[in-house]
Amino acid sequence: MTDSRLLSRFSLGAGETDIRCTWNGFTRTASVSASNYYFSKDADIFDTAGVDFCRSLESAFETAFAGDGAPAFDVEIHGVDGLAADATNGAGRISITVDSSTIQLLWNDGATTLPANLLGWPGGASSAAASPLVSPWCHDFGWYPAQFASDDRQLPVSDRETQFTDGGYPQTAELPGHVRMPMKWEKIPAVRVRPEAASLAAYLPGNYGLTLGDINCSWFTFWDRVAGGNPLNVSPDEGIRRVRYYRDVTDVDTYTGSWVIAEGSPLWSSPLDPPSFPEQAGEAWTLFATLRSHPLGLD
Repeated sequence: MTDSRLLSRFSLGAGETDIRCTWNGFTRTASVSASNYYFSKDADIFDTAGVDFCRSLESAFETAFAGDGAPAFDVEIHGVDGLAADATNGAGRISITVDSSTIQLLWNDGATTLPANLLGWPGGASSAAASPLVSPWCHDFGWYPAQFASDDRQLPVSDRETQFTDGGYPQTAELPGHVRMPMKWEKIPAVRVRPEAASLAAYLPGNYGLTLGDINCSWFTFWDRVAGGNPLNVSPDEGIRRVRYYRDVTDVDTYTGSWVIAEGSPLWSSPLDPPSFPEQAGEAWTLFATLRSHPLGLD
């Protein structure tokens, strides 16, 4: 079995699309479109249900520097589509390469409106100039549990409504059903669950390829994005947040969705250490969450 991943769709408005960047001595503005996105690497760049943000960013870089030598860019996600995740660069971290020279992202430039945290940068300062340029944090709006889902069965649910006639006879109407997918992950490292754990060096044995302080790598950050609390994640077309599930983290174009996280999720426990004794370097979690088919259907 292989590790899995969950992605949440997010939306960028007109005032959140620009990033100032420097390549080979030229400083330009790369602009993506205001649209719905996933960090998917799927071949859905023109899919209005959710454009792949990595491919869109590649295009934005190449358009910005087209008159300066036309460099080719590649935006990848460690752990996905052939780019390895290891003890240096964990799953979910962004890698930006250019076929000549280096790229630098100017997060502290006043003309940059794209949120730095979205791509996995804490913000507040420009990135290094490098190729590949790897984000210190995992990208936002995604969760990489470093485990496979031990339960991901899809269960059709029939919706029925029963009313009584004036004569007291029951009448049952069949309503459009939905699908529920109860999910379970076991032995998840604490840094992939609690943002507090990611801020403590004791929780990064072998480093897991993560950077100290990376809040984007945790389940609770992802759940907060999906459940609310971040306006970037509200889709303007229907206002309900979509989630895609990839059984194999390395896959692209092979997912189920769209889903929403059902009310009441998640439940969790810490089976390898007593829940009353957190702050243990060996802390690992079992997590349960139920996904429900999106009311407007699949992507």
